[in-house]
Parts: sequence; structure tokens; C-alpha cells
Amino acid sequence: MAKLKRKHGPTLDEALAKAARLAAALGRLAEGDLELTLARKKLAQAEAAALAKARELSQKRAAAALDLAKSLVATLKVLGFPKIHLEIEVAPQAALGPKGLDQVNFLFCPNPGEGLRPLAKIASGGELSRLTLALKIAQGPRSDQSLVFDEIDSGLSGAVAEAVAVKMAELADRQQIFVITHLPQMARLAGRHYLVSKGEGPQTDRTVTTIKELTPSERAQELARMLGGACPSPEAVALSQKLLGLS
Repeated sequence: MAKLKRKHGPTLDEALAKAARLAAALGRLAEGDLELTLARKKLAQAEAAALAKARELSQKRAAAALDLAKSLVATLKVLGFPKIHLEIEVAPQAALGPKGLDQVNFLFCPNPGEGLRPLAKIASGGELSRLTLALKIAQGPRSDQSLVFDEIDSGLSGAVAEAVAVKMAELADRQQIFVITHLPQMARLAGRHYLVSKGEGPQTDRTVTTIKELTPSERAQELARMLGGACPSPEAVALSQKLLGLS
């Protein structure tokens, strides 16, 4: 007893109090070990459930990739890629990550003989815009998203430009679209037509950019300018009016 008091006291009461504190700490350690064991068990269960869902997702992705690729190819052929080859690769990964067990890649070959390559590495701005249009068309239902298309008319003319314009108009029935274009075929189908121009400000030498919504008659003049240059002919004006249904 005297030895215990010397080591943990100096009084017996103090030694007993220390013993109680140590017993409580030991109990907490035991509880911590139990909590850690339970936490590890829950973690293993969650990982198993996540892995099962990821495998289910992989199967659905593989099936959806085939259907989506077919839909995109069909639409892109109308949008100016008559010989397009496109595949959606669902590549398995070694470990489960935030996006599941797969890495999804769009492989793209716009012209025969070039071979499939990752879309993100080879597609131009215009090609990406048309692919985005095809994706949004495949999406189907109405959306509250607003989309901005720039350079979608790059390299287009004639029947292909008209086809792209029609598809854009179809998509615009489902969601709001902003299109920057130099093609009259596309501009004529817009619900609203804005003219963006640059010039010197009225009270400064700095260049300023202005945007103006055009009236129907102003739209006809702007389409005529697109058709016939800065000084459009009467024939170009008449054609633009016809395109807008004003004559």
C-alpha cells in the first residue's frame, strides 16, 4: 500500500482517484477499438455496394454507348460529315473512382482513312459545335439550359448549311440557343436577330462593341449584306426578303 501511495499518491485517496481515471481511459480506448472495428465494417460494406453499382453502371454505359454512337453518326451525316466514323469507348479502369470503373472516350474520324482518334485532340471548333448540336438533339426532352454555338457554320455552305440551320431551329424549340453566324441560311431561322458591330465610341477614340436587335426590315438588309457583301444588289435584298417571308 505504501508503495502505491508513493508512486500514485501521496495519499490513498489520490491513488484511488488516479486508478479511476486510468480505468476510465482504458474503457474509452476499448470503446474506440470497437468503434474503429464497426467503422471499418461499414466502410467495407459501402465499398462493396459502390463497386456493385459501378459494375451495373458500366454495363448500362456500354449498352448506351452503342445506341448513342449510332444516333450521333446519323445526325452528323446530315450535318456535313457524310463519311464520319465515331465510336464511344467505355474503357475499364483499375480502381473505382468518382466516375465509376470506366473512362469514357469519344473516338472520332471525320474523313475516311484517317483512323479513329480522341475527339478532344483532333476536332476543330466547328466540328465540336456540330457534335454538341448532335448530342443535344439526341438528348431529347426540353431543357432549361442556354447554349452558345460559335463557329458551327465554319466551312459550311449550300445544302449542308441549310441542314445545320434546320437542326438548330429544331433544338431551339426545346431550349434557348445563342448562335454566332455569318450564314444567311442560319440567321433567317432565328427567333430574334442581333447585329454585333465594332467601332469608335461617340465620345472616345477607343473601340467599342455594340449589339442591336434588328427589326424585320433591318433583318432583310443584314441578310442581303450576308448574301451580297457590303453593298448588296436589289436581287440580294429581294432574296433576303423572300427568305424571311416578307415578300
